[in-house]
Amino acid sequence: MISKSLIVGMGLAGVGLGLGGAFSTPAQAAGYVCGAVAPAVGSCSQVVTVALTKTEWSNVSFILHLFDPTTYGPMTGMSLTVSGAINFGPNSTITNNSATSQTFTYKETTAFSFTSTNGALQTALSTLSPAPTATDSQSVTGLASSATFTLSTTPGVAFSTSLSGPIIDFEQAGGGTSTVLADTLTSQTTTGGGGNVVSSVTTSATLTLSYVYYYGTTVPEPLSAAVLGSGLLGLGMLRRRNKRA
Repeated sequence: MISKSLIVGMGLAGVGLGLGGAFSTPAQAAGYVCGAVAPAVGSCSQVVTVALTKTEWSNVSFILHLFDPTTYGPMTGMSLTVSGAINFGPNSTITNNSATSQTFTYKETTAFSFTSTNGALQTALSTLSPAPTATDSQSVTGLASSATFTLSTTPGVAFSTSLSGPIIDFEQAGGGTSTVLADTLTSQTTTGGGGNVVSSVTTSATLTLSYVYYYGTTVPEPLSAAVLGSGLLGLGMLRRRNKRA
């Protein structure tokens, strides 16, 4: 079987403290683009992005298109990449309630997990390496007693993870779609300082799922092969005549 790789890029926004229930996401039917119809060599690709501000993600859906071999011929390759980052949301603050000034670092880490009822897709997502985990940390130096510091919304350390597992097959006659559900788990830590620090923090994230299906072949068509064979035969006859001469 031909090895298959898929490129995936996802966009997530909205992680923070607390738990949120399931909620709907924008329609993602558009953006799936294929090149020329077989037997030409080409590819089909889509970039899926969901941007939400929410306290922890629960079953946020990403809609992927399956490859249609009846239109484009067999799929010859595939690539998958998931990338993203998190950042503190607007109006995220740290307040020093101690009697003295404090210096400390506030850090958040968000782990993304994915599930799908499509067995091949679930296998692919479970083999992403490295694990899709993003972090953001900011340090505060000498925050005065009773003072409040507003965290920057600049994204922190981004991640990018690709498929590293077994061959997967996202072909389906007539095409169709498959859904990936994304969840988040966020943790916060504070280092340094002397305690009595109060935080009011939300988290936003960007997660992008990008994928490409490759199709077509470089093997000559029957007519081209026949013409090539005739040419080689002619060269052979010409070589024999030269030898006789």
